[in-house]
Amino acid sequence: MSIDTIWNKIIINIDKINEIIDGYSKISKFIMNFNFNNILLYGTKNAPFEFLWEYPLLNKYNHHKNSCIWEKEVMYNETPVFFEIDAGVPNQTKNVYKVVDFIKTVVSHPCLHNDKHLIIIKNIEIFIKIDAQSIRVILEKYSLNARYICSTNNYGNIETPILSRFQCIRIKLPSIIEIEKICNIIEIEYLPIIKKSKCQNIYKVIYIHWVSKHVNAQVLERLLKFNNPIIPENLAKIKKTTITEQLRTLSQQLLISNETIPRIAEDLIELYPKSNEKIIKAAAEIDHMSILSSGGRDMIFIEYLLNSVLVDD
Repeated sequence: MSIDTIWNKIIINIDKINEIIDGYSKISKFIMNFNFNNILLYGTKNAPFEFLWEYPLLNKYNHHKNSCIWEKEVMYNETPVFFEIDAGVPNQTKNVYKVVDFIKTVVSHPCLHNDKHLIIIKNIEIFIKIDAQSIRVILEKYSLNARYICSTNNYGNIETPILSRFQCIRIKLPSIIEIEKICNIIEIEYLPIIKKSKCQNIYKVIYIHWVSKHVNAQVLERLLKFNNPIIPENLAKIKKTTITEQLRTLSQQLLISNETIPRIAEDLIELYPKSNEKIIKAAAEIDHMSILSSGGRDMIFIEYLLNSVLVDD
């Protein structure tokens, strides 16, 4: 069974899945009633925010997301029910004014399927870091004909004036028992090695299940030690002749996964224990540069870290 097939099963069975995860069904039903203005979903790394709104909507209306680009800058997904902008995807515009213009264009037209447009902004903290004032304009000026669902893994870095525009809802990870029940619903094996690791990351559980068909138990056990299994998987295939292109591709994948410099460094230390000092020094310097930057350059810093460890002398 492919990963795509597994995720399709999750979408089809999302109502059952939300019923078994503590609090998810209540939050999802609240969102699906559209009886709110602006919602900010926040939680720890790998909290499955899409379980609460995206998958229920896709399942209810039997829609698929269409990828679009507005004025050659703003990358977004569109369905008849919602517009979705992910600030974290590679090549997404860092010009927040353009995002404001896009939303202004959307809300200037009447919504045909509901009383207001539904606009999703994933990883909103990235746009906030670049231009907090423009995000405040969106939430204050362009909310008469739109409601917003935004998500973040960095709640603590969002300033109070912006938080005050939202109804903030904390999303927890599914418990170990709930993860096992999800596996039963979507008919995949809850592997003993996953049970032993007490993994609460549904993305990793599905990935490990898929990988288990191709590797032995020793490799699986090692993969579970990593924050993101795509790091050891991709670095194991690195070829010196194309290392730059391969590291850039991996950087894009890690950015989409919303990984941070410290978490990537932890995985690199696990992979290259003899280079601990070098990795820690590089990660500390690069993470500091990332914090001081104006935002929107996360992929560059991730690629810089990978090159510092794997390419530079």
